[in-house]
Amino acid sequence: MKKQNKKTISEKNLWILIIIMLLTYVPSYAENLGGSLLRDFPLALPLSQDRLEFSFDYLDLGDLTDVYGAQDGYLDNMQGFRALLNYGLFTDTTLQSSFILRNLDYGTTTMQIFSSDISFKQMLTKKRSAKSIFAALDIGIKTNYADDMVYTDQADINRSIARFAPGISINNNDEEYVWFEKNNEIISEKISRQNRSELQAGTQELYDFTPYLRLTAGKLMGSFFPNIHLEYGNPYIRSKSDSTLNEYIPESLSDQISNLPQDLDRSENYLKAGVCLLWKFPYKAMAHIEYNYIRLFRDNELGYLANDNHVIKADMSYFLTRRFILNMGGTYYHKQFNGVIPFINNEFTWSTFDDRYGRMHIGFTYLFQG
Repeated sequence: MKKQNKKTISEKNLWILIIIMLLTYVPSYAENLGGSLLRDFPLALPLSQDRLEFSFDYLDLGDLTDVYGAQDGYLDNMQGFRALLNYGLFTDTTLQSSFILRNLDYGTTTMQIFSSDISFKQMLTKKRSAKSIFAALDIGIKTNYADDMVYTDQADINRSIARFAPGISINNNDEEYVWFEKNNEIISEKISRQNRSELQAGTQELYDFTPYLRLTAGKLMGSFFPNIHLEYGNPYIRSKSDSTLNEYIPESLSDQISNLPQDLDRSENYLKAGVCLLWKFPYKAMAHIEYNYIRLFRDNELGYLANDNHVIKADMSYFLTRRFILNMGGTYYHKQFNGVIPFINNEFTWSTFDDRYGRMHIGFTYLFQG
């Protein structure tokens, strides 16, 4: 009942945000927009040569913006910042970059994740008119990095044990001893903490990088610019499991829980297909709606992990002047960060990404004329 009430309150807060956005939908500048925004939208559209576009956003998932009850799951609050920098290198070539810093409540601790995305967009259609199809090829690299994660909470440690010894758990509530249980029955002698390291589990070297290619095609229809895109990526993930659990395992249980996996490095592949819609409105506003379907291809031993995701993005941009634009929007993840931050999926987080997740953002874009 508590979770239902929270979602109801959050949905009311979302409607408040929508009303605020609609109230700001007023004439703010009397001239033409003078171009479109690129931001991180998958568009078959270049920036003009020597034009620089800078955006800065605040990202949030909290009491106000928790529309999907995500705070009741394993991933909790998230705050962060995003900087976007795009530059028109040549007439048909654009450099795009994105840098994100997230503070993500993850279980009983907080994970700070730094993400980057740098790409070159090359227009494939040289002559562009109102009747022609626009096409572009993006070549880029995405990266994600986080500091080592250490878990001392009993629930987090037992979540790791459950992956390779189902039904077995450790009782870590006594100050002097620990012991193992199976189906709530004690199956080992008490093990003294004396002369042993603090009981903990965690992961190290949390890092991934992904080279990718994206093909985009769009057609300009007056103030409406629909685009479709197809992206292929090959993530390389580096991480290692680390635990002091081996110091506590009694000989009677060594055959069942001594083989704690250490090396979690792997590679995988994904295909992403989607639609991106851009509208210009008469009152100096621009709307962006985007849908992506991500299909992941992993090794057979990770076949139990969720292998897809649906991501929906929406933005409203308000041209306060010809160069200064206010941005508001949000992103919905059907299976949290599955396929978005590759390293966060491994043998010990298999149940983390089955829930819906969403965040809001507010920020600005400034256009430096070339």
